[in-house]
Amino acid sequence: MVTVTLLLKVPSVQTFTVNRITYYLSSELKTKVEIESVNIEFLKKIVVNGIYIEDQKHDTLLYAQALKADIGFMVILKQIKNYS
Repeated sequence: MVTVTLLLKVPSVQTFTVNRITYYLSSELKTKVEIESVNIEFLKKIVVNGIYIEDQKHDTLLYAQALKADIGFMVILKQIKNYS
């Protein structure tokens, strides 16, 4: 998990990840999904910038300049342990 977090600090990896996430969400939801960037502050917080989601009639469902989620290192370790 630490390796993934460190890789996501690299701008080219962030761009690749954002492109894959938006493609996946757009395909699954069959509508337009855009994400400008994702930033992970080392094992503490995830910030998704410039998120835009349309419904299937092209109305805006969600637009946010930034969505922030606090994550705890212990929560991640517990989840990893549960999947092992």
